[in-house]
Parts: sequence; C-alpha cells; structure tokens
Amino acid sequence: MAVPTIQQPPDTYLLWTKFKFPDPKLGPVTAVAVPTPIYRYIQNGYALLSTIMVVNLWAIVMVFAIYMQLTTTKTASRVNDMAMSLWNTKDAPRQSAIATVLYVRKKWNKWWYYPFIAILAGAWVASLAAGIFLPSRIFLGNAAPVNPLSIYVPTTGSFSELTIAETFSKYALEGAGYIRAAAAALVASDEVRVKVMVSQPAVEGTWNNERSRINNETIQRIDYGYNITGSDLGLQHIPQLVLTVTGSCVTDYTWLNMSRSTSRQVNEVVYNQDVYNCPWLKQEIVANSVNSPGPSATFCVQDPDTATNKGNISWGVVISSVDHSSIATSQDPWYMTSSSLDEKNGNLTRVLPGRPALSCWQDDLWFYKGQSTDVTNLQSILPPDTLSDAAADILAHNLGGPVVESLGGHIGTAALQSYRGTVNRLFDANESSIYKDLSALILGAYIATINNLADTTLHRDYQSTNTPDIRNLARGKDDDSKTRPDVGQFIVSSDQVASLSLTLVILIPFLTLASWLLMQALLEFTPLKLTKAMEPTELLRAVRGQFGDPTLYIDVDGKEKWKL
Repeated sequence: MAVPTIQQPPDTYLLWTKFKFPDPKLGPVTAVAVPTPIYRYIQNGYALLSTIMVVNLWAIVMVFAIYMQLTTTKTASRVNDMAMSLWNTKDAPRQSAIATVLYVRKKWNKWWYYPFIAILAGAWVASLAAGIFLPSRIFLGNAAPVNPLSIYVPTTGSFSELTIAETFSKYALEGAGYIRAAAAALVASDEVRVKVMVSQPAVEGTWNNERSRINNETIQRIDYGYNITGSDLGLQHIPQLVLTVTGSCVTDYTWLNMSRSTSRQVNEVVYNQDVYNCPWLKQEIVANSVNSPGPSATFCVQDPDTATNKGNISWGVVISSVDHSSIATSQDPWYMTSSSLDEKNGNLTRVLPGRPALSCWQDDLWFYKGQSTDVTNLQSILPPDTLSDAAADILAHNLGGPVVESLGGHIGTAALQSYRGTVNRLFDANESSIYKDLSALILGAYIATINNLADTTLHRDYQSTNTPDIRNLARGKDDDSKTRPDVGQFIVSSDQVASLSLTLVILIPFLTLASWLLMQALLEFTPLKLTKAMEPTELLRAVRGQFGDPTLYIDVDGKEKWKL
C-alpha cells in the first residue's frame, strides 16, 4: 500500500463499488469499499452472525447426541436432568458447560467427565472466537478503487518546445508528489526504512586531487536497492508483480573541469568556483558558495532513449559545497574541510574545492512469475487484461527513469541533508556525508515510487486548457473530456474507507441462515424431532395430559414444590 503523505480527498475514490483488492498473500480478492464508520457497524453485526452460526452448528451436534442417548439406552433414568439441561441450553454453549458442571459434579471420577467438560468448553470458546476471528477476515485494508475522473498525469510532446510558463506548470505539477515523498522520508517509520538498502561506503581506491592539493582522497562506492510489489503500488489485478531496483554510485573526480575552475583572493580570503561537465548535459555545472546559502546539488540523467537497456540508466549528482562555512571539520568526500578550525575566522572552517561528483547507474527490472522486463514492455510478461494500456502508459511515464534523480531534481536544494541543517549560512560538515544524503534520497525515491499512482489523483483541479501543450495522459488524445478505458486499475489508501472481502460479506450471513434452517429442518422433518419432547412446553403438556394442571407452590420450609 501507499505510504501516507496526505489525506486522500473523498472524490478521488469510489465507494460501494466491486473491485479487486491486491492482497500480497491471497492475490486479487473481490472486494467492496465502504466508509469506515459504516464498517464498524458491519463488524459488530458480523461478529454476532458468526457467533450465531457456530452456536447453530453446536446445537445440531447436541441434538444428535441427545437423540442417540434416547434411542440407544434401555434405562429411562439415563434420560436425566443433565440431558434435559443440555437440550434446553443447546443454543448457549457457556450455559451448557455450567449446567453440566452443576449436575454431574459428583461424577468427577468418571472417565468421560473431563473429556465431556473439555468439549463443552471448546464449543464455548469456538463461539467466542468465531465472533472475533471471522469479522476480522472480512477487513482487507483501508483502500478503495480510484475514481478515474480524478487521475491527472501531465505529459507533453517535446520538452524543448515548451514555453517557460508551460515548463514551470509541468515541473510544479510533477514536483508536488516528490516534495511529499521527501518530507515523508524524514519521518518514516522503521517499518518503511527497513524496506530500503543503502550500503556503507566502500573504498574503491584513491585520487590525487590537484584542485584541493590533497593526495590520496578516497574513491567511495555506495550500493542501494529496494523491492516494490504490485500490491504496494495498488495494482488491482497483479499484486504479485515485483519491481526490483538496484543501483550503485561512485565518487567521480573526472567530472571536474580543471581548466574552467577558478580561484580568486579578496581581502586575504580565497573564493573558489568549480566547474563540472556531466556526460549527459550540454551545459556546464557551476559550484560556488554564492548561489546558495548552504550546500546544494545538481542532478543529471541519461536520456532513456539512448540507453541500450531501457531498464538500466545512468545518472549523477554534482555537489556545490565548496567554500561553505562549517562549524566542524570533515573528511567526507563531499564535505572535506581543512584539518583544523580557523581561529581568525571565528573558529570556522570551509569546504575545500574539487569535491567529486557522484556517478551512478540504476537498474529497474519488473518480475512476474519467472519473467522479467523493463517498464516499457511490462504488458509482455503479464496475463491479458491485468494491466490496461492506459495504466501501463502511466507507469512508463512515471517510472521510466531513476526516480531518485527525478526526486532530487524537483526538490532542489532540499535534496541534501546538509542544506536542511544550514543556519545563517553555517552548517556542520562533520554531521554531513554522502551516505546520509544518498540514504535520504533513496528512501524518498522508494516512497515516491510506491505513491506514484496515488499521487496522480492529487492535482485534479489543474485546468490543462491554460497550457494546451500539457495534456492529461489519462484522457484520450483526441477527446480530453473522456478517460481512457480501464485507466483506474489501481486503488488509493485512506483511513476514511475500509475494503471488505465481498465473498465473506455474502458467505457469513448465508452460512448463518443455512445452519439455522438445517437445525429447524432436522427438528421438524427427521427422527430427531423426538428430542423436542424435552422442551419445557412439551414436557408440561405431557404432564398436564396425565396428571391435570400441575401447581407450583412454596412449602413451609421455603422450598418450591409441584403439586400434581
């Protein structure tokens, strides 16, 4: 299920509509979504029905047992007050157990005493357990099928042809979900964090850094990965689908353009400006302490169309931490400072020039029952009608490249943990590191990936007519007023709704009614009706027929007696 980042608006999902709930263990389960307050009433009602069903089944067992006693014993005394009590408490296992203990307590040394008490107690416990367990099985989760009319996926033809206004609109629309994911990563629970693997930095070698004049700077590698299922994404028909994301990043000093990087001195203070060349960008990336009050990063990515393997795409990050003032020293490659604080400069130090870029690759593979592919060919490994063309297009649009790069590019300076800790242009380099920054980014990317479908419902008020070149991928190309067929093949999460198993919703009342009808049929149309002679009304009718109307009175000793 999606990681909650915002309350899902009520008009983005459908209630009282049959759909498939993507249960990770049971697979697609036929379900219906109801408001949470209604579910509480349903839960209480089904607890009662479940208890009644078990009690009815127990009553049938008791009727058979008493019938066997009546038809097999030759001694009338065997049909004693215990049998009478069991018959008249057959609809209440607890009362049957209590009555049996009271009537046969003097026979505790008989071989059948304890097994019989255990059976009665078991029936009592079963009736209680049914009222607890069966209603809980009805509830599948807090989710509902998406309202197709609420889906908005901004897409364009050629990005280079957009105007500045259209570019800004598209960027803002796409960025909202990434901002929510980055914020959710900051407060993520341990249950979410353990789903993401980010390895500790491993030393791959050293680099003689001419720019910082420090020899043997370490080259570090950090690996990462996570798995996301179709159930996590909310895909109704394919919960067993698995997206496996693996990636690796290495500190790369070769991106630094030494000939373009400069240093200048002003009032005994040296100011540095480093220039980098990302292999997938035409323009240079400039890093200095002027453009941002704290460390910042620029993200770049390989064009997926140029990738040999559509699922394996390279991306990178250029850090701009040079000359930023720190209250502590650091040896981290991104935040390396001089080895001591400068007393003349308020016991501060500055980040050295020549910080390495981070060169990364990421492999996104989708698996389904032993087959694998990239997102652009996802339908090729899936059964027919489990993923519509519209839903496949949305996944390819949202997850066609490394989500971590999209996240970093959209949230800007907030992408770095070090920037978030900057106060008055000062930060703590000792508390900052590539590992912390990358860990937060990968966790945010994991959340953004899980939420990518649900996020398409959260900017539905946008009017595409303001920028005609930005169209809604969920709508038809020729008719923007109509949603594409089966575009809503996913669910959205909300604590305001409850998904119920439609099978159990129907089955429990049916079985309860069937058990009651079976008991009535056995007592009316089979030899078992003989046992009805032990009902109080039948017994009183028999006594009246033989002795006249009996009288109940209290004698002088205060005891009740019958006068026949």
